[in-house]
Amino acid sequence: MERGARYVVQFKSVDRAGNQEVSRSVYLNLDTRAPVITIQTPGTGTTYADSGDLIPQVQITDALSGVDDSRTTVRLDGREQRPGAAIPLYTLELGPHELTVSARDQAGNAAGVTSAFTTTASVQSLKRLVARFAGDKRIDQPGIADGLQEKLDRNELGAFMNEVRAQSGRHISAEAAGYLLRDAEWSLNHSK
Repeated sequence: MERGARYVVQFKSVDRAGNQEVSRSVYLNLDTRAPVITIQTPGTGTTYADSGDLIPQVQITDALSGVDDSRTTVRLDGREQRPGAAIPLYTLELGPHELTVSARDQAGNAAGVTSAFTTTASVQSLKRLVARFAGDKRIDQPGIADGLQEKLDRNELGAFMNEVRAQSGRHISAEAAGYLLRDAEWSLNHSK
């Protein structure tokens, strides 16, 4: 498939004495098509546990004029993201999300693509979040992290939530406690 229009300009010159040069041609390609954007990650319709990270994988190509990288944007739920940066999924609300990529080529042709995905929580993802928060010291006592893991192993979400509330701002950072409580509540409401 052709990526644009191809034009031929023919010309020759004649001097005052009437001498003519041989006709010459210049071929011009006019880029009339937008770049092609492929979002590999996140895949549309994919569900992710919020305990992991998302690194958007995007490919943008333009065979004729080339991609203008300075005009490429990646947005997650309307907020601009730094390309290649990991996004901790627990920082997003649970539920549906949209990653939108917009790009232009050097000729000014624009394109945009959106991929919809969902984040969710479960007892298993809560276990991974407790381990993550213990690893980066947002849960600063190993015994507290172990106790939370034991409650999750026994599927005691009510006791887990009570312990998180009791330790919030003390041995569990208030931010981490907020994420753990939100995920535990989600797990309670969606496991029925």
